[in-house]
Amino acid sequence: MAIITHQTRALLDAIEEPALLVGEQRITAANRSAHDLLGARIEGSDIRFAIRHPEALEYILAGKPGKIAMVGLGGAERPWELSIRPLSGDCSSSA
Repeated sequence: MAIITHQTRALLDAIEEPALLVGEQRITAANRSAHDLLGARIEGSDIRFAIRHPEALEYILAGKPGKIAMVGLGGAERPWELSIRPLSGDCSSSA
């Protein structure tokens, strides 16, 4: 798993919405909002267990940028806009 620096962690935690860093199909880092939504032990988990939306996974696993409207994460009818952005370095994408 990628080593997350203190600066990367601080930047991630500054984002109010749930945010994940994903590398090699694993969640390498999650901010506080993502921990609240997906659980305290989400880091190190396979992204396919955290995000079960087929279109979202297609983008995340391929490292393709995009925005996807989805519902059901964190509540049966709660709407979300998932934004996927590839990063350079050890993390293949962020969600």
